[in-house]
Amino acid sequence: MEDEEVMKSLTISRKIFSPIYYGINTRQIIGVLVTQPKRQTHSNIQQRQEYVPVLTVSPKNALYDVRPTIRVEGLKPNKTITLKAQMVEDKGKLLYSNAHFIADKNGVVDVSSSPSLGGSYEGVFPSGLLSTLKIATGHFEFGNIYKNNMHEPIKVKISLQDGHQHIDSNEEELDGTELNRYMIAEGVQRIPIREGNIRGVLYIPNGEGPFPGVIDMFGAVGMLTESRAALNASRGIASLCLAYFSYEDLPVSRIRDLDLSYFEEALKFLLSRPNVISDRCGVIGNCFGGYLAYRMALHFNELKSVFIINATHNPFFADLKYKGKLIAKCPKSKDIVVSKGSDDTYMPTEWFNDSIATVTPSDVEAFEKTNDDQHFMVTIGDEDCYQFHNGWLKFQEKLSNKKLKNFSLKIYRKAGHIIHPPYSPFSSVVFAQLWQSDPRLNKGVLCKFGGQVKETIHMQEDVWKLIPDFIISHVVKTK
Repeated sequence: MEDEEVMKSLTISRKIFSPIYYGINTRQIIGVLVTQPKRQTHSNIQQRQEYVPVLTVSPKNALYDVRPTIRVEGLKPNKTITLKAQMVEDKGKLLYSNAHFIADKNGVVDVSSSPSLGGSYEGVFPSGLLSTLKIATGHFEFGNIYKNNMHEPIKVKISLQDGHQHIDSNEEELDGTELNRYMIAEGVQRIPIREGNIRGVLYIPNGEGPFPGVIDMFGAVGMLTESRAALNASRGIASLCLAYFSYEDLPVSRIRDLDLSYFEEALKFLLSRPNVISDRCGVIGNCFGGYLAYRMALHFNELKSVFIINATHNPFFADLKYKGKLIAKCPKSKDIVVSKGSDDTYMPTEWFNDSIATVTPSDVEAFEKTNDDQHFMVTIGDEDCYQFHNGWLKFQEKLSNKKLKNFSLKIYRKAGHIIHPPYSPFSSVVFAQLWQSDPRLNKGVLCKFGGQVKETIHMQEDVWKLIPDFIISHVVKTK
């Protein structure tokens, strides 16, 4: 009896769990079971994921002094890559740089925060790809960022390569884009100046004005360096980029016979412009241009903001006159400014560095006589081969407490001599013309100007922030 009950329950169970009992075709079930995909685990998904790297540069179109963000996303975690920058300057020379990176756990490389492991620089350097651009063959010239047409952008190609590549590698790029860096903003006027004795270019900001004005001069390299004037005008400062020798009909020999009357004429010209503040302005100068800016301010009270970059207050190259009268006598050994070293590069002589560090009672007396509303900002790199900071430190020590309020000295550690607008290609050795009696130097030689790349770029950035604030605060009258 018990055996019959057990057999009966087994029969019922088979019916309940049998597909045939419910009228279902067993082949359909088998087919469904065969074609149903297996459940995907996280590890399976990660193994089958495709990585598509995307290189972005932002902003792609901007003024030259704006640092772009360069970023790569969509990389496999810990992926090794190379970022490469290439630029062709106006004379047709190729400049390039590269940097090696490893993607983070999210597959991202951000140049502003990711360290470079090799290439043109190492460590975290947000502007590194731009600041370490090097001439592919030959040497840098002072004109490496000059533009024949200031309204056209400087184009920089940024490309992404697989692995850590040599700078000359032709490895196929995974992605690429182009950066357009403009020297001049839309609406800024560029006006070549040939009026009276004055030669240069005037940049007027977009708008009605009146704008604060500034006279802008670079060192004793001849030609005209317009980049700073164009960018300052793009930020609202009317800028007269002033030539003073070796430009158009101004002869090379003129640097040996400079008279402040020329600069006074330029000052009056700038103040006479209808859209420029008419009774006061500023002056900016590098190297010999900074020396001239300082001398101008001692004689012309209209100069309220005097911004000096890597320059001395002492005469060099030549004597300086005003209305034909000698006002600054250059030391007798004026031709012995540089000498050739064992590596075939030229550096300032010990005599030169000693002479520019001299501070006489008459130097201090002349500064003490400047007006109380004239302000001086001196910015110096302490690894500039022209050791200008030694003289300015002595100068500052001798000033009265009253005049110290009008004088600011800022020294930048490990920064060099050449201070262009920010994110310009850096080099401590440059091919330059030195306007001296030796004709070999006039044709151009390799010169050392000193400085470390990151520290010099830091000085570029900081000086660039200081200039508009300093000029505007002392030129624009506040009620």
